[in-house]
Amino acid sequence: MEATDRAKKWAQANPWFGKNPAATEVAVNIHVRLLEQGVAVESDDYYNKLYYLLKLAKQVGLLDARVKIRTIR
Repeated sequence: MEATDRAKKWAQANPWFGKNPAATEVAVNIHVRLLEQGVAVESDDYYNKLYYLLKLAKQVGLLDARVKIRTIR
């Protein structure tokens, strides 16, 4: 399955994705949980929750402090 344009835009805004294994793993795990909860992948709700949960993961030390998390519109 190919990434959507919005997913590609998100990955470009977050260049650590795919290059930082630990941060990528956290993002993928959040993605899977959001899918399990029925959040529509292309929705604003999905990207808002992904951003919020990544920021929370960073605050509690699951992500390196140098990882810059950006959202997209």
